[in-house]
Amino acid sequence: MDETGIWDWIGLVVELVGLALVLPAGIMLYRNSIGLAERRRAAGVIKEVVPDREALRLLQDPPPGALEDENRLQALRIVALGLRSRRALIVFVTALFMFQIGASLINPSPWRLFLIPLVLFYLVAGVRVERRARVGAAFLRRYPEDDGYAPRRRMRHG
Repeated sequence: MDETGIWDWIGLVVELVGLALVLPAGIMLYRNSIGLAERRRAAGVIKEVVPDREALRLLQDPPPGALEDENRLQALRIVALGLRSRRALIVFVTALFMFQIGASLINPSPWRLFLIPLVLFYLVAGVRVERRARVGAAFLRRYPEDDGYAPRRRMRHG
């Protein structure tokens, strides 16, 4: 088997792994967006709340008394849920990128050079999404919801 044949097989395997990841990640993204829309509707928020610098600052380190207003706290919970639910986006984008890598291994061309800035963009975007997801998850741990949408917790016995 020559070297080109090996790269074809490697490219095919990378594309198949990307396919195996993109389907569940797409389903997770869809379910997360539907769940978040239901939470916004239950809270009376009609449009999607986009996190700005002020909201991110309040999620990370709210000053004393800043979250006494229940409406403000609920809006920040929705922002935190949105940030946390975007983790599936990292898997989805990684799977799409694996398709591109696999295709470039199967059919090498000068266009492969464009993958380098794309890798850097995906890496920076993925790190940013994960950081914000952690901020949202930490906020939800500090200020858990007390309505029917609160996550169920296991009771420890003993």
